[in-house]
Amino acid sequence: MARNNQPAGTIPLESLDFLRGIAALYVLANHTRGAFFAGGSVVLRESATFFDYAAVALLQLTALGMEFVVLFFVLSGFAMAHSVSQTQGKLAFYRKRMLRIWPPYIAAVFLAAAVAFAVSSPELRDPAQIAGVLLYINADTHITPQFWSLPYEVLFYLLCPFIIFSRRAAHLFLAAAVALCLASSAVFGIGFNATGSFFLNFLGNELLFFAVGAMAYHHVGRIPVLTGTRLGVACCVLFLACLAVKLAYGGSNLVSNVLMVGMTVLLIRNVPQRLTSLRWLNVGHFSYSIYIFHYAFIVAGLAIVERLTGVTTADMTSYWAWACAMPPILFLCWLLYHVTERPCNQMLKRLRQKGAGSGPGDGGQRLHVVARADRPESHSNDRVERPAVNGSEAVPEESEGALRLRPAQTQALRRPSPATPSDPPVARSFSGRR
Repeated sequence: MARNNQPAGTIPLESLDFLRGIAALYVLANHTRGAFFAGGSVVLRESATFFDYAAVALLQLTALGMEFVVLFFVLSGFAMAHSVSQTQGKLAFYRKRMLRIWPPYIAAVFLAAAVAFAVSSPELRDPAQIAGVLLYINADTHITPQFWSLPYEVLFYLLCPFIIFSRRAAHLFLAAAVALCLASSAVFGIGFNATGSFFLNFLGNELLFFAVGAMAYHHVGRIPVLTGTRLGVACCVLFLACLAVKLAYGGSNLVSNVLMVGMTVLLIRNVPQRLTSLRWLNVGHFSYSIYIFHYAFIVAGLAIVERLTGVTTADMTSYWAWACAMPPILFLCWLLYHVTERPCNQMLKRLRQKGAGSGPGDGGQRLHVVARADRPESHSNDRVERPAVNGSEAVPEESEGALRLRPAQTQALRRPSPATPSDPPVARSFSGRR
């Protein structure tokens, strides 16, 4: 069984980045397949050999787009529980959040508006609509369907200083979220975001996922430790169960999302270091850019293909050709990351260093979760301490390092080493039609 080289009691922040990257790549694959493939039902009407059925069955593995956005929600809860504990004052927290997410988002909105103009789409042409999208109002359009999740993230950020400011508050937050989710399921059913109200959907669905992530941060030592084959089997079982439940129900639902939440929490602590250390695979550092920019490039790509060849989505019957669109889209997202997101991250780092009075030469940052020494056997008195790296904050989504647990928790933690809708809307053709 492979062992992780990380010291006992640490969780590398690269694990969180790795999971964000995997989620972003999955959402990209989900949307690219939906845009550059006519669909299994279309193909099977024309051909129904064993190979066709096998290929369509394999393509179902990309059908969990919504569930992988739920993975983002859980990781946001985890990261924000740390960020709130390390930030002095609500205004400072909000300032960091705005600097972190809004400038790249503004660029993404204007990129989408430019693409909409180029493909003669009626959307994102009205300045009032663009202004609304910039303020996360009716943000999901046919050019930006992945933006549906961002207003939920922003609302959670607004609430964070009031609902996860302490360990006890996180407990109450989770209890309230579970109660609201059960009530929503009893009234509206278990379908994901089954109501027509943004706020009811937030209270009955997304709030639970953020709450679980925050609770995982405060109880990271209780996450089961699995390595090697056991971890692989557990993840495969949870993934396939999630897929089976979704296909049986006919769409994303509470059960499939809870299964994804379970897999996410398990992976937060158990992602093998040999995977996170692969730079070509760990694209989490620009996962936000992948998420917000990719669909505009998909629409632009479809328009170019139609203009040059006359081929539309309905004509694309190859099971795997859609994957060829992913590398250039990833490359373009990476370029925009360097133009928009990376400067914001660097500015945040400078602000933290200036606020902490730190000098040059930051080492690898670590997050510390410390248990009170008078009750080392209990996790109920854990508290969060600032990172001991020049006094600067180490936010998981913006820095490197590890989440370290002090000796009182080491025994509990010692271990071997270790979007978006599932059936995305078909992008518009060059003429602006679906």
